[in-house]
Amino acid sequence: MKATTLSENISKAIITASRFVSNKSQLPILSNILLKAEKNKIIINATNLETSISINIGAKVEEDGEIAIPSKIISDLFNNIPSGQILFESEKEKLSIKSSTFESVILGTNTSDFPSVAQLINNVMFRVLSSDMEDIVKKTLFSVSSDETRPILTGVLIVIEKNLLEFVATDGFRLSRKVLSLPKSNIKDETKLIVPRNTFAEVLRLCPNTEFIDISYDNESNQIIFAIGDYILSSRIIQGDFPDYKKVIPTGSTVTVEVDKDDLLRAVKLASIFARDAAGVIKLQIKDGKLNILAESSKSGSQNSTIDAKIEGEDDFVIAYNYRFLDEWLNCIEGSIVNLNFTNPSTPGLFSDPKDPDYIHIIMPVKLNS
Repeated sequence: MKATTLSENISKAIITASRFVSNKSQLPILSNILLKAEKNKIIINATNLETSISINIGAKVEEDGEIAIPSKIISDLFNNIPSGQILFESEKEKLSIKSSTFESVILGTNTSDFPSVAQLINNVMFRVLSSDMEDIVKKTLFSVSSDETRPILTGVLIVIEKNLLEFVATDGFRLSRKVLSLPKSNIKDETKLIVPRNTFAEVLRLCPNTEFIDISYDNESNQIIFAIGDYILSSRIIQGDFPDYKKVIPTGSTVTVEVDKDDLLRAVKLASIFARDAAGVIKLQIKDGKLNILAESSKSGSQNSTIDAKIEGEDDFVIAYNYRFLDEWLNCIEGSIVNLNFTNPSTPGLFSDPKDPDYIHIIMPVKLNS
């Protein structure tokens, strides 16, 4: 290998690739980043066998070649390299990195044991705006479960049907669903894919690199593939049957509340100060045409905030929630007004943003002692 490129370009790519390296695996090769020079580019690959990344960097290539380099060494090195041209030159299992002011030699590894990583995308299923993908991830990812004993809930469900996409996430206590219409797609039959939480977190980090994201699914390798500018991100799909989320979506309500988002968020944060000592529980009370947010702790005291709201339906109603669930939902809302819909104190509440009719959030209430 002999190739020249700009340090600022390859530095960003190497630091990104280092997030996909596995240092805990029984396979030592997975702690490495693969550098490959061919034609007019340097390709950087990394994988932990669950998710993989392939990044293309423009370069002047004088000699093709590839080498696997310890991720920690090369990422630490490029955290401190100044801007300018960098020459990569490999011989056997050594990589020389030179600029006008420094020279480093890193001991590498043969690439024969490095796992195959997707380097391009074929049979694109659909394309989305990166801004839409950012919005989808921000409004669903916080609802994904972190409980590894229920792996099926540790990912986001994508339901693809013709020109319609549904993104659904739940941890068993709350559920987020975002729907997106597509101008066109290559999907004929309904397809359901469960994508790991960490994969979508990485997609969110890469979204600013491009205007569009192309997405494909490789049935043979059971992988979803995202083309994000010069980045090809691939990930395994979680196997199993996602819960029937449509059954828990309320179809009616006895109480509807329209309230200012900032007022509600402020009241929830005030109540959380006392709710922390009371299992995180706060109460939403509707009485005399007002919305009260209450919390009480035997250790620290109590809190009661009254908010002006437009209320329809029952006027003497109390329901309890974990304050964190309300706080996280309110922090992803764009509009200034939110709608809260309740049926009774023991069934899920439906929360929505009138500015985004394609997004709903559902929270299970906390059972109160009578």
